[in-house]
Amino acid sequence: MHKLFLEEQRVQVTVSCDGREAVEKYQDSRENSFDLILMDVQMPVMDGFNATRRIRQWKQAKNRQKAAIYFVL
Repeated sequence: MHKLFLEEQRVQVTVSCDGREAVEKYQDSRENSFDLILMDVQMPVMDGFNATRRIRQWKQAKNRQKAAIYFVL
């Protein structure tokens, strides 16, 4: 439902099924392709807190721009 709302507002949405997939999609993206990440804290495989930590560590190591990350409870 949230995805549909965002797409109606002409927002490009990328969905991941778990935290590990979210990290992989971010790492595989081109620079600055994500302005905002909505991170679920209770995902399978890797929770949102660990996924966020990995994304931030990777961004810092690669010297990439910071994307805003907000947690969804």
